[in-house]
Amino acid sequence: MKKIGVIGGVSPESTVLYYKRLIELSHERLAEYEFPEIVIYSLNFNEIVKMMEKEDWKGIAAKMQRVVEWMDSIGVEIGAIASNTMHYVIDKIDSSIDFVSIVDCVANEAERRGFKRVLILGTYKTMKGGLYEEAFRARDIVPVVPDESLMRSVNDLIFEITRGRVPEELTDKVVNAILAMSDEFDAALLGCTELSLVLKGRGFEVLDSVEIHVNEIFERAVRS
Repeated sequence: MKKIGVIGGVSPESTVLYYKRLIELSHERLAEYEFPEIVIYSLNFNEIVKMMEKEDWKGIAAKMQRVVEWMDSIGVEIGAIASNTMHYVIDKIDSSIDFVSIVDCVANEAERRGFKRVLILGTYKTMKGGLYEEAFRARDIVPVVPDESLMRSVNDLIFEITRGRVPEELTDKVVNAILAMSDEFDAALLGCTELSLVLKGRGFEVLDSVEIHVNEIFERAVRS
């Protein structure tokens, strides 16, 4: 079984989901007491937020590169970034580690499930910046981008969750706005790992980026 390395902390709330799900899959799929070796490097979210505010993606990539070099030095074979937005820099990482792209995983799953129109939900950067559009269009899937009001609300909700809060009023506002446009999409992409905590089971089909990503990480780790 290959050693897994997860770059987390962006934010800590969602990073916990990665470890929890990897252990659940181990219980389901592996022999008793057998678990993959998992290394988690939790970044200082405050540092990352400040760099994002300055659009310092070069600085974020350099930070990631240092973490990946450390993971490489301790024998990590399968790598993952536990964040959608941080995938803007995944192509800038130079490493022999097999990094699992959350974007490719989600796009492949959307195609497998036959979705033709997918609503993209995530940080403002993810929704506005085109992280998923190319991957979806390559699979003949139409990316549906929320209007400005919903983008702002979703972004605000995400950052509330990163502070350890789940505001019911804001959550309900986001859910109602999504339901109001439900005839415009086949599934809503929970394209920020925090959204998996609050937008499942709300009356619309979802693509849970955390679950999809972790499943592929696990498959690659156990694959010979």
